[in-house]
Amino acid sequence: YYRTHFPYEAMYTWLAYGHALPTTSTTSTSKQIAVKKKNIDRTFFPRREFCFTLEGDVFVRYQSFKDVHEMKKAIRERVPAKIDIGPVFSADPSRRHAYSAGTSFVPMER
Repeated sequence: YYRTHFPYEAMYTWLAYGHALPTTSTTSTSKQIAVKKKNIDRTFFPRREFCFTLEGDVFVRYQSFKDVHEMKKAIRERVPAKIDIGPVFSADPSRRHAYSAGTSFVPMER
């Protein structure tokens, strides 16, 4: 399923809330659109938390991905039985321990 049917690009675009860069097309037109959209926050999607439930009810929380390609690679490697979509945090969830408790790492959006 994750190799042939999972909608990676659609999921990335949906969860990036308008901050997604073009994923499949590398034409000059799509690059121009990305450049013209100055309000794109390139840190938005990487601050989104994902939680994978692996075989045996193993939970892997605070997963985050810089782009659709990194997300696709992680999902294909781990083959989660379930994927939970978490909030967008103030910082990268995978680096949450680098921030002092309660100050810099807080959920910003659902």
